[in-house]
Amino acid sequence: DVGRGVVIEMTLNWDALSLKALARAGVAVSTDGSGRAPMSLSEALLFEYIGLPDPKVSRFQVATVRRGNFAEVEGEGWPERRGRPIGKLDLTLYLDSKQFALREGGREVVRREGYGFAMERVYIYLTFASAPGYPMRGVSFENVRIRPALLSDWTKSE
Repeated sequence: DVGRGVVIEMTLNWDALSLKALARAGVAVSTDGSGRAPMSLSEALLFEYIGLPDPKVSRFQVATVRRGNFAEVEGEGWPERRGRPIGKLDLTLYLDSKQFALREGGREVVRREGYGFAMERVYIYLTFASAPGYPMRGVSFENVRIRPALLSDWTKSE
């Protein structure tokens, strides 16, 4: 139940993945419990990291999916921006029915209010995808924890 807020904590570990280009990994939060791929969900909020041709960097993206239509909410200024280091990422996602925030290693990466649809009860998907023609590969989702949000979780950290 997301109404009062939920916190999703995890380590997203890309270290075992030697070929990171065009790989995507992250979290999808959706009201659709069908278990389908994120782009096939009736509506979802996606938080994902996308591997770039430089094997040491990725870009971060937040997007919404509604009946197969994809809309980027935050893209970090890509493609003008060079990217961010990729490896072991300690992530904390805060979400309630009106806003979300994501922290990476305790530092806030993005915070938004009013992301387009109200989610009271959600399903959480850990996602990984790779571009066609690339060998089978994967990342690991470690120490995944989901808990109710506290008021103190919404205070900004530096």
